[in-house]
Amino acid sequence: MWAGHRGKFMGPKEYVAVDAMVFSYLLQANTTDSDPTLDSDKALAAERLAIQKIWRSQRCDVFIPPTISKEILRINQSKPGTLPKTTLLDQHRRTRDCFVLEILHLDAVAVDQMAQGFLQYHSDPDDCYVVAESECAEMDVLLTFDTCLLKHLRNRTVKLSLLTPTAYQAELRKRYGSL
Repeated sequence: MWAGHRGKFMGPKEYVAVDAMVFSYLLQANTTDSDPTLDSDKALAAERLAIQKIWRSQRCDVFIPPTISKEILRINQSKPGTLPKTTLLDQHRRTRDCFVLEILHLDAVAVDQMAQGFLQYHSDPDDCYVVAESECAEMDVLLTFDTCLLKHLRNRTVKLSLLTPTAYQAELRKRYGSL
């Protein structure tokens, strides 16, 4: 169901899936010129710093759902003032290939049924598929900044927790004392 396996490092690792925005911030965190503490938006800076610390903590394995892998492949143009499209696509692919694991081999029928059920509560099909894929892959947490997604689907999953990076970082600190 996933690339990788549960291991032991100071206790069992947690499986953490990330949505597209969190993945992008992870990508930015792994570039040499990125410093989340310099963001003018302090709330965003805190979220970016949290995903950086979570990824580096060795308490979690970070995964991307298949829908996010497809989004990476759909990068076909850059926004004005950003990297050229080939560089942006290459960075996303390198980050995906080197720094995270991919969720693989899901039951497509189960994912589709679950995603269709989520569409009753949330209007973005891609978001619903990301949540369904994460739930079906038995992820512990899905990290997102999407407030609508959190509001609409947070209490609709069976085992999967939907959290912001800062909320998840706070949970890890409670459990382990530091991060």
